[in-house]
Amino acid sequence: MTLISIFIVPYDQMIFSKSVPSLCYHSNGLAKRIALISFLSLVMLMSVLGNLLVMVAVCKDRQLRKIKTNYFIVSLAFADLLVSVLVMPFGAIELIHQNWIYGETFCLVRTSLDVLLTTASILHLCCISLDRMSFECSAASLLYVIRPLKSPRPPSNASIVKGGVRAQEEGTRNIWFALSAFDV
Repeated sequence: MTLISIFIVPYDQMIFSKSVPSLCYHSNGLAKRIALISFLSLVMLMSVLGNLLVMVAVCKDRQLRKIKTNYFIVSLAFADLLVSVLVMPFGAIELIHQNWIYGETFCLVRTSLDVLLTTASILHLCCISLDRMSFECSAASLLYVIRPLKSPRPPSNASIVKGGVRAQEEGTRNIWFALSAFDV
């Protein structure tokens, strides 16, 4: 049995719950339900407004548009905005009602969107981190060309940074070597 076959469930074996008891039947269930609705609504609203704010800030400010890394950030904000608009409301309704009320087909669509958009967000974060790492490595190589490591002056912050970057580069090489053993 492979790792992938553990996570893949055939369509005819999926369980769609239709008879889970609601929160209303418990004592003070209405208060819990109102608190849950308020909290989930606040989270969704903050998510939508925060991601819109990031996109508008980068689009309006000329200095932010000049930085190419910010395009990754805008793309990440857009993917997260889609999660908060297309996935979170239906998940909140399912959580409040304690069952899925929209049918099996839309359940699969929502689950697919959830996986797709969450994976897109993760890949955006990977691209941002790789872009930042490449920027740091190129800046460190320029620093090394400008001021060599061996100098008659006492070690400055620049040489300490160079030593740290060399250690980081060595660590990065070791990580890539370890990942290549797994054919990633």
